[in-house]
Amino acid sequence: MDSLNHLLTVQIFAILVAVVGEIAASELLLTVAIGTFFIAFVAMFVQMTTALLVGLGQSDGSALAA
Repeated sequence: MDSLNHLLTVQIFAILVAVVGEIAASELLLTVAIGTFFIAFVAMFVQMTTALLVGLGQSDGSALAA
């Protein structure tokens, strides 16, 4: 869970940087912030999906039968 918190922090920071970039009219800052946000978003999705699949793999199968 700690790494998910770090990824969420990166996403929030990237949104704030994008707002500052928009106010400052900095195209480079805005581009970097949006790219960073989506990379962190994809990494969080991959990590959560992997944790779900590992958890299902370790269960006795009753979660799939329900």
